[in-house]
Amino acid sequence: MAHKINRGYRSRRIKEVPFIVANARTNMTDPSHALADCITAETIQKAVMIAPCKGKILRTYVNALVYPTAGTSAGVVFKKAVIGGSDVGLNTAIDINNPTDETAIDGVLSTTAGALEFIEGQLIYAEVAVVGAVNPRSNALVLGIEWVPTET
Repeated sequence: MAHKINRGYRSRRIKEVPFIVANARTNMTDPSHALADCITAETIQKAVMIAPCKGKILRTYVNALVYPTAGTSAGVVFKKAVIGGSDVGLNTAIDINNPTDETAIDGVLSTTAGALEFIEGQLIYAEVAVVGAVNPRSNALVLGIEWVPTET
């Protein structure tokens, strides 16, 4: 998929960030993980990118070799930071509570006007929330966005 920019074409860009979801940070025995990004009863934000130029989000997704199983729920929302205002959600929450392993799950993008566009220097991040005990922990969980530059 290519998008016309000025006198040329630029293809979509992909930016991903690894994420570990576990039950606790006590040891390295499943379902715990000493280096977990997010554990039971936490909501954690992790930067995906700082925008190098103006652009637009085309897709949000998650994928994992093994998805976590949370006792209640676990979800991912991608957001853009807004200085002096409320951060803007780019998608509805992606449920990562025990989907089919090794399968990418796309987020449903926001339909709010301007929500998917960002400016140079804007922070795009993922927010992961886990409610309930996790067993097993995630393995190779990746949170990603596809985007395209829109500057002219």
